[in-house]
Amino acid sequence: MKAIRFKHLLILICLSLSLGAGCDKVKPDCGCDSETLNVISESDNLIGQIWYKTKQDLNDDYYNNKYWISVIVKNSDKADHFIICNEEFINDEIIKLAKTSEDTKVKFTGHLKETCKKEFDVSERTYSRIVLTKIELQ
Repeated sequence: MKAIRFKHLLILICLSLSLGAGCDKVKPDCGCDSETLNVISESDNLIGQIWYKTKQDLNDDYYNNKYWISVIVKNSDKADHFIICNEEFINDEIIKLAKTSEDTKVKFTGHLKETCKKEFDVSERTYSRIVLTKIELQ
């Protein structure tokens, strides 16, 4: 009788382990932990303005109290906005400058992610989350 119970228990354990082995953590569709959509690499030589976004008006609830990097193409309406995921990656000197009204240029690299909140704007403006891999003052 004990041998049968042990056998059933052993089968149950093996079955549970084999079913659980195929279950990977499912990544969210958006946000900082989602799949990488694109990579900004060192060779892209991308320079943008870093700034700290606070509430702009009563109706503004779009990623406030976050650091943003904006890359604006001169003489056009094109602008790419990157909302930083890993703010702990930013050094104190950049943080200090970004919270002022001064223009603070940075060169950066990172992994782009989908935003969870969608901003409906003109087609020339994009919004992404970014996990920084490098940032330096220019």
